[in-house]
Amino acid sequence: MEKSHKIMIVDDDKLNLKFLSVLLEEYYDIDPFLSGEEALASISQTKPDIVLLDVMMPGLNGYEVCRKIRADKNLSTTKIILLTAKSQLNDRLEGYKAGADDYIVKPYNQEELLAKIKIFLRLKYTEEINEFKDNLLILQSHETNTPLSKILGLASLLKENSKLSEEEQHYLDIIIESGNRLLTNSDKILLLCQLKNEMELSKRKISIELLVQHLFDNFLELSSIKDVILIHKNEHSKELDIDSELVESALSHIIENAINASPKGGEVIVESKSTHSEYIIRITDQGAGIKKTPIESVFYEFAEDDFLHHSTGLGISLAIAKNIIHLHSGKLLVENNENGGASFSVHLPL
Repeated sequence: MEKSHKIMIVDDDKLNLKFLSVLLEEYYDIDPFLSGEEALASISQTKPDIVLLDVMMPGLNGYEVCRKIRADKNLSTTKIILLTAKSQLNDRLEGYKAGADDYIVKPYNQEELLAKIKIFLRLKYTEEINEFKDNLLILQSHETNTPLSKILGLASLLKENSKLSEEEQHYLDIIIESGNRLLTNSDKILLLCQLKNEMELSKRKISIELLVQHLFDNFLELSSIKDVILIHKNEHSKELDIDSELVESALSHIIENAINASPKGGEVIVESKSTHSEYIIRITDQGAGIKKTPIESVFYEFAEDDFLHHSTGLGISLAIAKNIIHLHSGKLLVENNENGGASFSVHLPL
């Protein structure tokens, strides 16, 4: 039977190498090497799922081999387990800093080793699936944006034709509205993928009061359509060192969510205040509150209970907001209010 998983074993002791090979060859495709140099010369072609790596070896030691493997982006999901007699805390910490996923001290228990190999194979598979999904979403977003831009551009040109009937103008409005929704969803997917991959922030000092006021100006039309009152209560303004575009995007998603959740004539209140260590922006609505359990699941990406009967949106706006605040070393919390509605609080460190 063909073995689906490959394990590379690197140990300068021939007896250890033979023992591990015999132990594992029944279940896995084994690739044994007596030195780190030989293993590194082969690893980019063989791409093992797991590397069992001795630490104390002549030439390149296990830590050095580990660092070189981690430097190869094509081996990002390869799991590295260090097997060594070095049992001190500093030795283990050095292994983890070098990029090892686990550190097992010799002599080790065979059943424990086999169990850990199974766990790391499952973890590797999960990471590869997530990476594939992210890459697919990014590719789909890029491939969607170009034709959508052409469709929207041509539809806008057609709308300028005064000879079109009222019905034809209506059809063009539907095309433009639907196209813009697709374009927005595509941009959201792309941003979420970038955020999950720890995108680099472009920070600068900016007044939070000015940022929130700019958001209020942007939401005047939507709040008017929804018949919702926007209220801003600012204790005192602070300048924060943030990526203003991303933070504005996060707050925008939360405020839009609050407006859409509020009943006609309801209020959406944005309160800003600072403590000795953080700046807090609290957005409160008068809607029905959060029905999901646990309540934090509103931040899960694609957090839709029934996709088969889903109508609009992807359910990722709050996930985007959560990731943006997390990248700023902050927190995004949610709670239901006793008198109805929900409150989202953004905590940004000073």
